[in-house]
Amino acid sequence: MRLPDPEYQAHKKDRELGSNAGEGREKDCYALQIAAARTAIDKITDYAAELA
Repeated sequence: MRLPDPEYQAHKKDRELGSNAGEGREKDCYALQIAAARTAIDKITDYAAELA
């Protein structure tokens, strides 16, 4: 018995819903990128304050 491919299962719902199905996942990805950028900016700001 073969186990289902996890990548196939992850995108199965997207395929069933159609072309706009990935929008939620893209929004989550953008939110993570924004959070990472804000964290990086905070760290750089803190480091610059230490140097001053």
